[in-house]
Amino acid sequence: IKCEFSGVFTANGNTKRIFPKFAGIVLATGQVAAAGATDWTVDFYIMRVSNTVVRFGVEFTAKGEPVEIESGEITGLNLTSTNYDIDLDGRTVTTAGELTAQTGFGIFYPAAA
Repeated sequence: IKCEFSGVFTANGNTKRIFPKFAGIVLATGQVAAAGATDWTVDFYIMRVSNTVVRFGVEFTAKGEPVEIESGEITGLNLTSTNYDIDLDGRTVTTAGELTAQTGFGIFYPAAA
């Protein structure tokens, strides 16, 4: 699965973070954005290893901030009979509207035959 999201942080002094999630599990701790960071993107891949394991890679980019890359593995899943959600959360946001997702999509690539 490949997902890409982008949006805008409100320009103020409040710290903001983006948390992509799969199956309710946070994939990465998120890009930290302060006053000068306005535009952001998050791209991530989720790759099935087995019926119970996936691996992921996440890349955060925010204007005026260094690129952050995180990766890992999630175990204990049941990919045969359970549907899992993909979510994008905003955290440490003080006021409504400080983190706005403007575009996003996900693409499912089936396993090779």
